[in-house]
Amino acid sequence: LQLALSGELRKDIDDGDKYRESMIGVGPFVRYYYPLDKFYPFAEAEAMFGSWKEGEPGDPYFKEGFFMFGIYVGAAYPMGDKVTFDAMIGYSRSRWSWEAYEGEGTEKQMDGGLAIKAGFTIYLR
Repeated sequence: LQLALSGELRKDIDDGDKYRESMIGVGPFVRYYYPLDKFYPFAEAEAMFGSWKEGEPGDPYFKEGFFMFGIYVGAAYPMGDKVTFDAMIGYSRSRWSWEAYEGEGTEKQMDGGLAIKAGFTIYLR
């Protein structure tokens, strides 16, 4: 299971206006490793569901829901017994949906393309 969180708060230096963005997503992923001596090649598939919102504090926030899936190949490099550095490349596709202005229904946007990801994996065994 993976969890993605992000947040941002910006303040305009000229007039002091503030702007916020936040995102939360959760979803499953599966990864198959092929263990070699010095690194571990792998294939991965993932899906994520979540929501994103933006706006100025005190005003109603603009909210969107999203669904994302991806398939990747990569390699994990061990950095000790319980940590690896992972790098991968693949295809990712996302779908965003939100309520249109003035009750005109739901609008949707779909994006897809090349994804390059890197990070650390910590094993809790």
